[in-house]
Order: sequence, then C-alpha cells, then structure tokens
Amino acid sequence: MKQGKKWVAVGLCAALCLGSCGVAMALPTTPQNRSLRPAGQAASQTQAPAQTGAQKAKKDEMVYIMAHAGGDIDHIVVSDWLQNPDSLPSLQDESPLINIENTKGDETFSAGSGDQLVWKAGGHDIYYQGQVEDPEALPVPVTLTVTYTLNGQPITPQELAGRSGHVTMRFTYQNNQTVSLTGENGEKKMTVPFVALTGLVLSNDTFTHVTVDGGRLMNDGDRTAVVGLSFPGLQQALGLQKSALSLPDGLTVSADVTDFSMGETMTLITSEPFAHLQDQELSSMDGLSGSLNELNTAMQQLLDGSTALAGGLSTLRQKAEALPDAVAALQDGALALQEGAGDLKDGAGKLKDGAATLSGGLQTLAGQNDALTGGARQVFESLLQQASGQLAQAGLSAGTLSIDNYAQTLSDLIASLDENAVYEKVLAAVTQAVNGQRPAIRDQVEEAVRQQVETAVTAAVQQTVTEQVTESVRHKVLEQVVPAVTSGQLDAAGYEAALAAGTLEKGVQTAVEQAVEQQMNSDETRATITSTTEAQMQSDSVKKTIQDKADAQMKTGSIQATVEQNTDRQVEKAISEQMASDKVQQQLAAASKGAQAVIQLKASLDAYNSFYLGLLAYTDGVSDASDGAAALLDGAEQLAAGAGDLKDGAGQLYDGLQTLSGQVPSLLDGIAALDDGAEQLKDGLTKFDEQGVQKLVDAAGGFDELAGSLRDLTQAAGQYRTYTGLSSSMDGQVTFLYRTEAITS
Repeated sequence: MKQGKKWVAVGLCAALCLGSCGVAMALPTTPQNRSLRPAGQAASQTQAPAQTGAQKAKKDEMVYIMAHAGGDIDHIVVSDWLQNPDSLPSLQDESPLINIENTKGDETFSAGSGDQLVWKAGGHDIYYQGQVEDPEALPVPVTLTVTYTLNGQPITPQELAGRSGHVTMRFTYQNNQTVSLTGENGEKKMTVPFVALTGLVLSNDTFTHVTVDGGRLMNDGDRTAVVGLSFPGLQQALGLQKSALSLPDGLTVSADVTDFSMGETMTLITSEPFAHLQDQELSSMDGLSGSLNELNTAMQQLLDGSTALAGGLSTLRQKAEALPDAVAALQDGALALQEGAGDLKDGAGKLKDGAATLSGGLQTLAGQNDALTGGARQVFESLLQQASGQLAQAGLSAGTLSIDNYAQTLSDLIASLDENAVYEKVLAAVTQAVNGQRPAIRDQVEEAVRQQVETAVTAAVQQTVTEQVTESVRHKVLEQVVPAVTSGQLDAAGYEAALAAGTLEKGVQTAVEQAVEQQMNSDETRATITSTTEAQMQSDSVKKTIQDKADAQMKTGSIQATVEQNTDRQVEKAISEQMASDKVQQQLAAASKGAQAVIQLKASLDAYNSFYLGLLAYTDGVSDASDGAAALLDGAEQLAAGAGDLKDGAGQLYDGLQTLSGQVPSLLDGIAALDDGAEQLKDGLTKFDEQGVQKLVDAAGGFDELAGSLRDLTQAAGQYRTYTGLSSSMDGQVTFLYRTEAITS
C-alpha cells in the first residue's frame, strides 16, 4: 500500500509540474504616490460567493516579493487585474495596499470603509499596482530562506561576495498558510498546498562543477541555468512518511566558485495547480485501475510523438543552417533586380508571392513593437528604481530617477561627492557636534582649574596656620625657659618687656634664645606643631576659609580667562582627534568610494540607455519596413496584372530583406532552442513513463486511500484565492514571485 501511495504522489507531482509552467509574468514598475491608503489587517482568503449575473468579475493578482540575498523581505509590490466580463460601470474591490496606481488607464477609485475600494471602471478591465506598507502585518503564505556555506562553513551573502572555494546554497521554503475545513469528522486544519519553481543563472566563468539536489541543470557553454521544483507543506498535507516518499521542499546548489558573484534569483509560488483538480476527476480515482491501461497507451503515443518531434526538429535545425546563405542570396537577387529591372513578365509572379510572405512576416514583427519597447522601458524603469534604492541604502539622496533626468541627477550627485567638498562637510559636522559639547568641556576644564586653585589656597592657608601655631608654641616654651635660665628672677612677660626696653643683659638674652631654639627643635615640639596644625586645617572654620578664598579666586578675570583659554584648546583638540579618528577617515574614504560607485552606476545606466534608444530605432525601422513591404505587395499585385513600377518595388523588397536578414540569427537560435527542448521533452517523458506511469500502473492500489487527501488539498487550495482581499462580488487567483537581490563584490 505504501509503495502504491508513493507512486500516486509521484504522478501527482509530475502533473503539477506541467500545470505550473503556464504562468506569465512581468516585473512591476515602481508605483507613484497617486493615492495613499493605510495598510490594514490581512484580508480574508475565503472564496467569495457567486455574483448575480452571467459572468463573475475576477481579481488576478501577482505579488512581487523583493528580498535580500538571504531571503528576508525588503518590500512587496502587488499587481492586480480586475477582469470585468459584464462591462460593469463600477467594480467593488478590497485592498490594504498603499501608493495605488492605475497602470493601464485613467480610471479612478474611491475609498470606502476599511479596505473597500470602488473603481469607476466604465465597462473596462482595471489594471493597478500598489505596495504593502508593512510586510509583517500582511505576511506572505510561503517564506523563503537562502543559506550559504563556503568550504563547509556558514557565511553571509555579504561576506561571500568575491570569495573563492566550494560553495553550497540552500533554498528552503516554509509553508505557513492553513485553512479550516469541515467534513464528516468535524472541523480540521489543512495546509494550503503550494508549488515553488526556482530559477537562477550562473556564469561558467565563476561557477564550475555545478550540482543540484531537487532540480535540473541546463548549460549553453557560457552559463548554467538551475531550475528547481518544490512542494512546501505537501508532504505533511498528504500524510506521507518520508520513508515512503520524500517530496522536495527546497533546492540545494553546490559548485566550485572563483571570485563569487551571482545575479538575482526568481521563485514562482502558486497553489493554482491544486485548485484546478476537479472533484469529478478525483472521484474517478476510485476506479482508476481500469483507466491506467488507457494512460499507458496514451503515454506510448506521447513517447512516439516526442521522438518524432525531436527527429523532425533535428532535421529542421540541420536544414536551417543553410537559411542565412539563402537569405543572403535572396538579398543579392533583390539588389540585382533593383539595379537591372530584369525580365518584368517572368519575375512578376514570384515577386508577388515573395512580397506577400515578407509583408505578413513584417506585419507580425511590427505588431510586437509596442510590447518590445514597453518591456524595455519597464526594465529601464525597474533598473532606475533599483539604482534609487542602492543610493538610498548608501545614504545618498538623489530623488526619483527617471529616464529623462537620471543622467543630470547622477552627474550632480557625483560633483557633490568631491573629496574636498566632503571634507569640509565632515569638518563642519564634527565642529558643530563638538561645540554642542562645549558646556560639558568647560565644566571639566573649570573643575581642573578649581582643583589647582584649591591646592594653592590650601598651601597658603596651611603656611599661615603653621606660622601661628609655631608662634604660640614658641611663647609657651619661652614661659618655661625664662624662669629656668634667670633662676626665677624673670618670667616670660618680664623678659619680653626688658628685651623691648633694651635693658636685658646680652648673656641672658643669648642663653634664653639658645634654650628656646633647642626646645623648638626637639622632636616632641615639632610633633606638637605638626599635629596642632593638622587639627586646625581640619576645622570647619579653616575649611570655610579655604573654600571662600578659592571661590573668590575662581571669580577673578585671570582665572576665568584661563578657563576659557583651556576650554578653547580642549575643543580644538577634540575636533582634531575626531577628524583623525578611524570613523571620520572611513567616511572620507567611503565618500571617494561612493563617488566611484555612482560613476559606475551611471555608466551602467548609460549603457542600457544606449540599448534602449537603439531598440526604439530598431522598432521604428521594423514599422517602416512593414509599411514598405505592404507597399511592395500592392505593387507586385499590380505588376502581375500588367502595371506598376518594378524598380521602386524591388528597392523596398531589398530594404525589407535587410531587416529580415537581421532576424535570421534569432530564428536559428529559436530553432536550436526548440530542438534542445524537444530532446529534453523526449528524455523527460521517457523518465516520466519509467518512473511515473509504469510504476503507477504497477501500484494502482494506493489511489483510493489518497483520494480523500487530494480532495482536502483541492478544497484548501480553492479557499486561498487572494493575498490582499476580495470583495463579495469577485472570484480570484494569486501568484507569488520572490526575487532575491544579486550578490556582487
């Protein structure tokens, strides 16, 4: 049973692969701010009830997810097509998008309550585009994560740029979308099934020995294309054990790399293939065993047909190699016809047939002119949008770039990034920043000066206190020494009076002074002076004296001048240090590098502009050639009837053949691509027959068990019809396109 269930799922996956290949897309342009709406909560994903009327309006939605190289989302742009089959005068819509712009017409809308919009359709379809204000508030159902390793070690995309070694890239998809289904056993949660188709192109100059797990490789000699198909969440939704069948939910690419760089990657995500599995088709699985023989027969017919197709295209490819020479010969013949006129009667019939073929071909080419020039303009505007984004990320303001103004705008920006101009701007900014801190710097300087002043004042006060204490101690010593030296005849007061009067004997004075000095120089007396001085210095009165004197000196003009002078020096020092800092030097270097980057960016845009102008000239030439071919056809018909001017018609024929000759290489490339594709189709069908159909025939018993899960999958996919929301009068379908940014050094 497990084996049967396994091959049933394989067949289903193959069918989904084929069903998901028919989605067409174009990258969006940047919407202008014509209309603003605040983003709301995520809209309901339940399919709306049927609309009264012959046909129901439909919302076809394309969600472009612009992501960084690691898969994290940068911004989201949504393109909506409101189909109006009944040509209604107005269309009800719901959308939380901002910057909504009508991309194909002049129809306008009015905003209702919540996310409601009413478009004044006037019987037309509406094509509009908008942006998601907050991707976290309106999450996408499937998230992408891209991880990188270099020589087995994890590495960021930014670090990987320019590196060499063995690189492995893993694309992982996380399905976060569920819906509630009600069945016989009550309500249950069901994962909405999605198909993810990822593509990337690798230069063979950078990537060699490329291998892929979960995809296929195609190599044209210069580049290797990698295509992978994944089914995020399908394994769990079907209840399949990995031992029975492991459905891919990611893509792994490995290669040996030199100087790593890689362009953008694209991933298409949709649930449409599952939504289109009809209940009648699922019901038929109950008795599918009898029909597998028909499937087997049809498969053999497909194999025979693909083999015949491959053989026929191979023959066409061989024969087409002679086409350039044939076209060149036809040009030579047309030129000879123009120069010599020839035999009017014999050549008229052939000219008529050739002119008809040429006119039809050139009309077809001319019919593609608008699409070709429109697509080229869309790519140009997308490049300009990316350029604006790169400038903004680099901190450079250039406004909105357009085809008309980008050259002058980038030239002005390059001039503003001159090294001297940048230095003056940085110096002005640093000076302003440091001057903003001047009060704090002055406080620090003033505090340092105060400490010096207080030190000097304290020393002076201590000197005075020491002198006072010494004098007091000397007097006490004198009171002790005088009575001892004079044998009690004099006391200290009498001694000082006699000394002042000049009546003191010289011998007595000398003896007293010697005794006093001896006592004053003793360790005990000195210790007394020191301790007494220190005690007085710690007294509140002395401390207050020191503080008052310091405050007074701090207010003097000389001290304030010193503070201002030192503050100026500290400010100048801070400016010099910051200008010499690594950060500022890096800013100056970055400015020079930024100027070079902008120059390179402008050169790239100039190159594409040259291509764009050439394309416009080419399409004008195709239109002119188409008009000329039509005129040639008219002339050839008249010539066949016996009238007309062969020489003028031949000239127009030659001009037309020149244009046709330019298209021959593209035709040959197309035939070669068809031949290669037919061969791949034959190989793929053979593999599908061997690994799918034949094993399905051998394992038919698993269909009945899987039918219930497939019905649930179809119902879940059918409920998820929109990303931004649907009105009650609309049906819908939605496709997601992830685009990760390029990695360059």
